[in-house]
Amino acid sequence: MATFTITDDNNITVFATAAEAAQADDSTATSFDSQAALTKVSADWPLSRFVDLWNSIPGNAEVKKFTDRKKAVARIWTAIQPLASSAQPNEPEASPTSQPEARSPPEPLNPRRKPRVLRRPRRPRRAATRASVRTRRLK
Repeated sequence: MATFTITDDNNITVFATAAEAAQADDSTATSFDSQAALTKVSADWPLSRFVDLWNSIPGNAEVKKFTDRKKAVARIWTAIQPLASSAQPNEPEASPTSQPEARSPPEPLNPRRKPRVLRRPRRPRRAATRASVRTRRLK
């Protein structure tokens, strides 16, 4: 699970594991790995710090204030989630020498079966009832 750190200068850093975050040796950084942990560590922060933090994240529209702490934490947490995907440890890829799965051969066609012909849809004809034909003759 990705671990985030925020310094006093509002620099956000993401690490693949909590051990990597601990090895960073930044005593002023605050570490968290979930939205609940961010809520807990930011309990004593002023709302102006949330505004500064939000405005420092690239790609977000600048804000002047947040209505409350809960919304600020939720918006910041969702904004930094794309950073977590870039910090995931690399998983070993499949070896390129492996053969792709062989496809099964197609079923043979039945030679006695008639080919299916698709017909073009017909325009509906005007209904000619006996009554309408009689009225045409009388005119």
